[in-house]
Amino acid sequence: MRKSLIYSCFVLLVLGCDHTPEIEKPKNLISEDNMASIMIDVALLSSAKGVNKKKLEQKKINPEAYIYKKYGVDSLQFALSNAYYASDSKTYTRILDTITSRLERFRERYDKLAKKEADEKQKKDSIARVEKFGKKKIINAVDQKRIKKD
Repeated sequence: MRKSLIYSCFVLLVLGCDHTPEIEKPKNLISEDNMASIMIDVALLSSAKGVNKKKLEQKKINPEAYIYKKYGVDSLQFALSNAYYASDSKTYTRILDTITSRLERFRERYDKLAKKEADEKQKKDSIARVEKFGKKKIINAVDQKRIKKD
């Protein structure tokens, strides 16, 4: 008797927890594309806040308010839209895939810019060395290195 009661309670618990209520679609639902853009900006500003918190405070920038103003949404609209999309795993996965691909493109662009800046800095440093030490000294130093390699 006791085993059947425990078994019945377990079955009811499992079946009772299996049903998740469907979240009603908000009237002012943010589009999937805008939702992805908002979430990217939240991630970027959150990172910036962690790295340059003082600069944001000095300029009196509130990241959340900035994002809501930029996209013309409010915190409730964002929260309801996020909850609605999160309730549908396929849609939320699609949004997250969009975010991932956009962030990858941002990183690729950043890497290219960083490399370009490093190359320009190296050129400026080389020019500064030539101006400082003179062409003959640099040519002699290069020749010395060539002789040592041979």
